Amino acid sequence: MRKIVLYVITALLLTSVLFTGCSNDKSSDSEKGAVKTFTDEVAKEAVGRIKAPIEKAQAVKDKQEGDFSSMEKSLKE
Repeated sequence: MRKIVLYVITALLLTSVLFTGCSNDKSSDSEKGAVKTFTDEVAKEAVGRIKAPIEKAQAVKDKQEGDFSSMEKSLKE
């Protein structure tokens, strides 16, 4: 009888821990800490520095293609 009561109490304890551990309480995640905020800022800056040359190269490529197409039009006429 003691073993059955012990098993029931253990099962209730484990299920209560599982339910509280798997709750959808997002209030604690909504506030960012100082480290997370700093990491996000650094990441945005890094992405900006990586994307800037790529965007400049794309703009030069588009301009060059536009110049070639205008040259081809003038040659055909």
